Amino acid sequence: MKRILIPNGVPSRFIRSLPGAATAALAANILVRDGHSVIILVEENIPKAEEWGEDVASFVENLRPGIEIEFHLFDSGPPGTHPDAFEKTCDRLAVLSSLIHGNEADEKIILIATTPEALVSACPKYSRQKESELILQTGQNLNFDDFQKQDVKFDINELQKAYKEILEIKDFSGPEGISNFGAISLTQIPGDPDSVKGHKARGIFWTKPDASGKEVIRDEKINESAYSEFIDDYKNTYFKEVFDILSSKYKLGRVRILLKQPRSTLSWHRDPEPRLHIPIITNPGAIMVIDKIAKHLPADGSVWITNNTKYHNAFNGGEENRIHLVACVLDHKFN
Repeated sequence: MKRILIPNGVPSRFIRSLPGAATAALAANILVRDGHSVIILVEENIPKAEEWGEDVASFVENLRPGIEIEFHLFDSGPPGTHPDAFEKTCDRLAVLSSLIHGNEADEKIILIATTPEALVSACPKYSRQKESELILQTGQNLNFDDFQKQDVKFDINELQKAYKEILEIKDFSGPEGISNFGAISLTQIPGDPDSVKGHKARGIFWTKPDASGKEVIRDEKINESAYSEFIDDYKNTYFKEVFDILSSKYKLGRVRILLKQPRSTLSWHRDPEPRLHIPIITNPGAIMVIDKIAKHLPADGSVWITNNTKYHNAFNGGEENRIHLVACVLDHKFN
């Protein structure tokens, strides 16, 4: 049995020799009697916590017919390498959101089943969690101004064919030690093949990597305007025609093919300039989020410019690679 220390001044009760089968009934009776709107049940592991929580919920429903019970599991934060890290993080954020808004319904009990380890694991600050939420309501209009569809369109079949041709020449690469990032650069500084290697394939950005919310800078500063030469190896592909047309309409920096692998995500970050996107291969679970607005960009040959100067993220919740042609745009301004 694990030892539990109750802080001084906290109301508590220790019941000896209570059969395990009776704990759910006793807990439900105490919780209903005392009129709690938030209940946190702590067990030694998540499976036991889930079983106990479901039993308590059943007893509460019988003791208070008509009461709404919102049941959550609150597990420890997963490491970034965990295959379900994104889904588990979303589940944890949903619990925190429920706690923020839990008192908005009179006849509702929030029931959370968790473990000691999960309770002491890192979470966003209350103020930061609340200000970063977007509440959607029926009939509400969303502002998608940070996703601007352009008046040019390319042949998606030719784009996909060219992508396959590129893969026969070059594979995706990125900075050593950086996971969930892959790029094939289509442009370089004239005569300088090293300008697309290592960290120069990614470039400078700003992020808030931990619970402090402090912004930090990552990677190398890039002179985007210097990347004017289309790499010779790819000049016989459809991407050369795409590059020529785009260059006649926009002032471009680096032009890359970017890979986002299945069930992976970028960091929450901002870039120095907007980005031009042409989705080549995608799926409904591949989503881009700018500020608080999420949007799927279909692979139909359309060209989009996105406001990457705001904090944003891209994730691939599907089971196939997400492939975009992405260019830095140096002369596009958002309001």
